[in-house]
Amino acid sequence: MKQYIKNIMILILALPWGLLLTNCSDSESDYSDDNAYPPPTVELTSPSEIDVVEYNSTVTVSARSFSAVGIHSIYATLLKMDENGEYEEINATERQRLKIDTLQTDMTLEFDLNVKVNTREAAGILVTSTDVLTKTAQKVIPIKKITKLPSQIFTEPSDFPVLVPDEEVSLSVVIRSAVGIKSIKHTLCNKVLGDLKEYTTIPVSGNPLEMEFILKTVVDNKDTGGIKIVVEDIEGLKEEKIINIEGLEGVDNNVALVFNDIEMAPEWEHSVEPDQPYIFSIEGIMVQGVQKHVLSLKEIKGYGSKANGVDFAFINIWRNPSFVAVKNRGFSYVSASRINGGPIGRAYDVNDWIKPAGVATNKTLFTLIPDDKVT
Repeated sequence: MKQYIKNIMILILALPWGLLLTNCSDSESDYSDDNAYPPPTVELTSPSEIDVVEYNSTVTVSARSFSAVGIHSIYATLLKMDENGEYEEINATERQRLKIDTLQTDMTLEFDLNVKVNTREAAGILVTSTDVLTKTAQKVIPIKKITKLPSQIFTEPSDFPVLVPDEEVSLSVVIRSAVGIKSIKHTLCNKVLGDLKEYTTIPVSGNPLEMEFILKTVVDNKDTGGIKIVVEDIEGLKEEKIINIEGLEGVDNNVALVFNDIEMAPEWEHSVEPDQPYIFSIEGIMVQGVQKHVLSLKEIKGYGSKANGVDFAFINIWRNPSFVAVKNRGFSYVSASRINGGPIGRAYDVNDWIKPAGVATNKTLFTLIPDDKVT
């Protein structure tokens, strides 16, 4: 790549001198003159239009480009039709670019680029070649028809705020299919746990292209994070949509709140009712019939026992008893065995709230996971 950039710089610097000597002219060069410096050309060697393509399939575009001054870049991208019937690019970040390792004058490149038709809006594919003078040549490959399009699912509302457990909720649903709707079903779901109960089927009469109905369900599982709708068309293609639920009233979601005004501050600032969840227990502690893994000191003292243990905490060690910032400190994960350690400075939490309950403060070690181990 460094050599390629170097070649571009040399070529750009050399062009004016070389062309001056060739033309034996004292006049100043006008690089915008297309007669003197013609733009690149693009010639398709694959079909110039696409009659039918399947949704989410990959189209291989083959072409040849020539430039007298050198080709700087080549890419292919999906197009859609705007409201005026003109082509426009769908997403510039998804351009498929050709890797160019060399640069020379009178340059010809033959290439293949693979473009995925991953949107129902796709109306064409644009191939663009740009030379070192930033002049371009383009070819549009129209897409006439996309098949195997998934059904579209529209809901109102699109998501829910905090709901009351065991109460019925309803939402308006509109489903559209290009070929015909075969079946519709729904269930409660959780991002981690998946489906939480058996699916409920919505009756479908015939195979309509569009259906509109009111979906009613009871949120009767405390782990519910959303309502999932699954639609299958007559060609066997399935599409699903999840309507997210922010939470359920009175149900702990095992999430530590960390960045509010008093959240995660040392508990001597909040000693009477230390109800901020910041200590983690892998095995959990039963609190009023709910197995909780992110606990406050109040919960540990009130419901913990010698049979329980806490493993680590996410702590604000940013402030000292004088309510000023402490240099080089901040938010940090710490082992439960070190909550009352000198650098952490939260002996009060352990001595007054954890130890009286007999709950063990376990030793937990932390390590950074390298990128190649994360999938």
